[in-house]
Amino acid sequence: MIDLKNVIPTVKYVWLTIKHKYFVLRSGLRIGVPIYLLIAHDLSKFSIKEVSHYGRQFYGDMSDSQGFMRAWLHHQNTNPHHWEYWVPRTGHNRCIPTYTANLPLEMPES
Repeated sequence: MIDLKNVIPTVKYVWLTIKHKYFVLRSGLRIGVPIYLLIAHDLSKFSIKEVSHYGRQFYGDMSDSQGFMRAWLHHQNTNPHHWEYWVPRTGHNRCIPTYTANLPLEMPES
């Protein structure tokens, strides 16, 4: 069900994200970032899992802190430009016996 009181905050947040993506595109083109990375940058912010929670947090009543934290976690875990994306948080380290959980992997340039 659509939360009608969150429509305006969500639309405002979508507009903020569009402006952000524009500036990322402009800046990225100047320094030679591949276009596919610039287009993909922050696309998850438009997803159902993120957009309404971000809208509420930035422009609404901020009443759903758990929802926002889930949205932020989703964003970090699906966007490789965030350092958190590169930090395995589990003990599933059978492939590298010397690896310790919560230490970051090397972040590639592209």
